[in-house]
This record gives sequence, C-alpha cells and structure tokens, in this order.
Amino acid sequence: MRNTWDREIEAIASGKVAPLYLLTGDEEYWKDKVVKTLIDRLEAQGSCEYSRAEGLEGLRWAVDCLMTVPMLGGQRLYRVKLGVEDLGKLDRATEERIGSFLRSPGGGCLVLDAQGQLSRVHTGILRQARVVECPRPRPSALARWLIREAKARGCQLEREAAYALAFAYAGTGVRMAMSELEKLCHYVGEGRIGRREVSAVASASSSVRIFDLFDAMAEGRVEEVLKSAAALRSAGEHPLRMLAALANHLRLLLFCRLALDRGMSTAEIHKQLSQHPYVVRKALQAARGLSSAALKRALLLALWCDEAIKTGKMREDAAFQIFLWRSANMLSGHGSSMARDHR
Repeated sequence: MRNTWDREIEAIASGKVAPLYLLTGDEEYWKDKVVKTLIDRLEAQGSCEYSRAEGLEGLRWAVDCLMTVPMLGGQRLYRVKLGVEDLGKLDRATEERIGSFLRSPGGGCLVLDAQGQLSRVHTGILRQARVVECPRPRPSALARWLIREAKARGCQLEREAAYALAFAYAGTGVRMAMSELEKLCHYVGEGRIGRREVSAVASASSSVRIFDLFDAMAEGRVEEVLKSAAALRSAGEHPLRMLAALANHLRLLLFCRLALDRGMSTAEIHKQLSQHPYVVRKALQAARGLSSAALKRALLLALWCDEAIKTGKMREDAAFQIFLWRSANMLSGHGSSMARDHR
C-alpha cells in the first residue's frame, strides 16, 4: 500500500500501525515526522525502544533483534537507512528473515528509510511494506505548510512572507524553513509575520533579499545591486547559491514572458506552471515589464557565470559581479546584446 506522509501520520495516530514501512523521497523532515508519530503511538501502548541502523548489515541486525523477545517487554522500533541500490541487493536469507518477522511481529516495527529516488518496489518482500512518500515540497506547497504551522503557533504568516521563505528553502529542505519559522514566531509572539519581520530575524532574510536584489536588477539600479550583493556576501551567502536563486527566477519570468507573447491567459499559464496563483500573479507582473530577449540573454550570462566559477576560469566574486552588472543593464534595457563570448 502506498500513502503520502501526511495521510500516513493520520493513519498511525488513529492506531493503524504496520510492522513494516518503506519511506521514500528526499525530504528528511517528513520522514522524521512519520517516525516520531510511530514512536508516540507505540509509547501510548506502553514503552518503546527506538534504535537506528544503516546498510544491509544494519538491516540484518535489526531484523534479528526484532525476532528476539525483549527482556523488558514493550514495543520496539528500528529505523534502517538504505541506499536505493541496497534495496535491490536483498538476498533470499534476509528476505526470509523479514518474512518470518512479518508473520509474527510481536508489536515490533521495522522502518526502511530509502535514501534516494525509488521508482517502484522490485523486491518481493518489500511489496508487503506500507510505502510512505516523503517528497521535497514545491515552494507553493511549502508556503501553505508554513502558513498552517504559523497559525498553529498563534501567529499570522502573511502570504508574501510565506512564499519568500518557501522559495528560499524549497531546495534545501523543510527543516531549515521550520527553524526560521520558529525563530520568527518567538520574535513576534502571537502576532503578524511579514516581509519586514523575515528580513529582520530569519537567516533566510539573505535569500529573501536575493529577490529584492532581482527587482533592483530589473530596474537597472546597478550601484544598489552591487552593494546588496556585497552585503549578502558578507552575511555568508555563496555566489553560486545566489546565482542559482536568480537563475531560477529568470527561468520562471522567461516562461511567463513567452506565454504572454503567445497570448496565453493567466489561467492557462497557471495550469502550465502548477504553481500557486499568488506566485503566478507576481511572476506575470514582473514579466510584463521585461523582454524575452533580455531574459534569455541574462539566463545565458548566468550559465556563463556558473561555468566560469565551477571550472575555475574566474574567481567566484568577480564572475558574479560581472553577471550582476551586465544582467542589470540587459534587463533594464540599458545594455546591448551579448556582443562577445564571455568564455
């Protein structure tokens, strides 16, 4: 049986605990929440002994432990981290041992934590597991989650602030976003959290200011762009991380600009992007003031900057400053097309 992490948490909380779980996906925060819910449920039935292991040897050890009678009684939960390649290498003896455990689990629970993308379960015994999908969320889904979590803590997280945090952390994981939200809730008490509060408190404020940096680039405020980038760099932001965030934003705006040029409606664009209406609306608003040619040239320059840094052809700070300066001129309409190959 296959389920999403949130639905599985509801099932576990209601008392539906399976002896064998297979967690898939890249979001460790969701996986930890599933395991925490399992521990809480098992402890509600008495005591729970929780242990961790890794690899095939760790799996064999965990199964052997689960097959023995606990000296002090109670429930036992073993979480074993396995690479996707490990799941395809299960030998018959291990599968038979897991099968014996499943026939008489005795209140024990085995959680297999797949590290990596698992397209489907090939191994026979694993088909008896409850597969729990824990994917890394898209920014729109993460923003909605943060708004709900803030509300549960007595705070009102404004949509703009939620999406700023979500875009800052969508690529790094939910845990960091939640850490920043906890700090923000502590900062405001039971109050409103807007962009100002995010910039004042959260470590993500540097990532949030990256998008403010883009606005300055689009308006051709080159001096402000370079000063903001220097401040971000002093705050510990790496040029490649800033470049990646700006390049992702450029790609989104280019899609919107090309869609507008083709006469697509807002509803059609939203359907193509599968993003929250708020995100689409903000992107369309920015794209209307930019040309597709300028966006394409800025993206090409971002690719050049990425290669120049990663191949060591140019120092990272120098390459990033060139990208910022030329992109600001291109996007604002003051710069000419790329007259030469920067490489």
